[in-house]
Amino acid sequence: MCDWIQGQGCTVPGIPKDTNNNSVDFWWADTAGTNFGGSQRLGAPGPENLASPIRRDNANNPGVGGIDAFRLDGTVGSTTAPNRSRDMTDVIASYGSMTLRHRVVNNTGANVTSLRYRIVDVSTLSAPLGTADLRAFTGVDEPSVSVSDATTCTSQTLGNPCTVTVNKTTLETSPAQPLGGGYNATLTSGTITTDAPLAPGQSILINFKLGVEKTGLFRFYIIIEALP
Repeated sequence: MCDWIQGQGCTVPGIPKDTNNNSVDFWWADTAGTNFGGSQRLGAPGPENLASPIRRDNANNPGVGGIDAFRLDGTVGSTTAPNRSRDMTDVIASYGSMTLRHRVVNNTGANVTSLRYRIVDVSTLSAPLGTADLRAFTGVDEPSVSVSDATTCTSQTLGNPCTVTVNKTTLETSPAQPLGGGYNATLTSGTITTDAPLAPGQSILINFKLGVEKTGLFRFYIIIEALP
């Protein structure tokens, strides 16, 4: 659902590729990163049914009737804290962890009762030389993150600058993913439920926690799925 090409990015962003050629339309991946005939990718089956959230992001038309994602703090770049941080002491992976933080806004015009994020492309096992090996894990709630973005602060009914709570995302199981999430793995915002929906116009602040098994250039692409 990405078909990433160097210099072009995702050529089919979030839409399953179908050229009637299975050898290029399908990848082998499993939760153990098993090597089958030289093909080795970490991933999850990600089954869906009629009750599952469907894609609701607006990758090409931000703010138009869907779920939009922005940097937590728009006053600084995506590589700068608080939008991204590294913890070299985190024992979750060989080279610690990296945390990405965002503000997700409900622009659907209706209550959202389920919110999840599907990884459509990520640099992970088995990454070539110079490319990072990242694994998605359940994060932790962060109650005291400093932000200088007026829009983010206002979304939390706070003055600017402000200190906000950033909510964890949870790696979905089953299946069990002892090595962490890779291709097609999904993470959820567990605080969004039928009893506690994300109302129209409201925002939730979230983080993605990625274990770093190998350093290097990296990719991490998601699509956003929601109900109803």
